[in-house]
Amino acid sequence: MLGDCDRQPAPRLISATDLAARYAHMALLPVEVLVVIGLDGNGFLRSETHFRGQVAHVAVRPAQALRAVVATGATALALVHNHPSGRSRPSAADVAFTGRMADAARLLGLALVDHIIVASRGWTSLAQRGLLGRSDP
Repeated sequence: MLGDCDRQPAPRLISATDLAARYAHMALLPVEVLVVIGLDGNGFLRSETHFRGQVAHVAVRPAQALRAVVATGATALALVHNHPSGRSRPSAADVAFTGRMADAARLLGLALVDHIIVASRGWTSLAQRGLLGRSDP
C-alpha cells in the first residue's frame, strides 16, 4: 500500500456535468450498464471498461472493474451507470458499491472522483451528494 507521501496529486476532474452529458445516451438502455473511466493527472480519459447487467443491477467485483484502469497507469477513476427505471436517485446498493470501489481504488493508490447515475429524468453525482466515502462506517 502506498503511503501518503507516495500518492499522486489529485487529478483535474472532468466535471460531473461533462460526464453526465457524455454518457446521457445510456439512460435509454433497457438494462444497467456500468462504465469505469480511468483518468490521468490532467483529467483526460484513459480507458473505458463496460459491464452489462440486468434491469435493476450490475454485478461486478471491484478488482474486475479496476483491472483495466490500473493497466493504463491512470491516477484516478470515475464511474457512470444508468437506471433504466428513469430515476437517477442512488439506491442503497449503489452507495455500498461506490464505497467498496472507493476503498479498493484507495488501496491501489487511485482516487475515485465521482460516480454518476444517468436516467431518463436526469442524473445524479454521488460526489456532489457526499456519497463517495468508505464502505465501512
